[in-house]
Amino acid sequence: MRQIIRKAPEYGVCRNLAANVFNYFVLHELEKADTMMYILLEEIINSPLQYLFEYAITIAILDYQNMKSAPLLILNEASKLGPKLLRKDLDLYIILRNVEIL
Repeated sequence: MRQIIRKAPEYGVCRNLAANVFNYFVLHELEKADTMMYILLEEIINSPLQYLFEYAITIAILDYQNMKSAPLLILNEASKLGPKLLRKDLDLYIILRNVEIL
């Protein structure tokens, strides 16, 4: 996952890349969702595509929240990176401030 985010600017990227990474890695094993989200956020914070990635992850999270019977995700570790996000107007920032995705 780290290499995907790190090499994205080099190879070109669609705006859905971060959303797909969220879906495939963060949601793949819900027991590890907090750790995987922390790694994902850590990488996008260091990426020149951070602004775009934050938007894409927000869309993926909103899609996840709209699923019926979506399990609760606890993002305690990932919430520590919330202040480093650029887009404070997006749900991603709000979710990390509230710690839990419902």
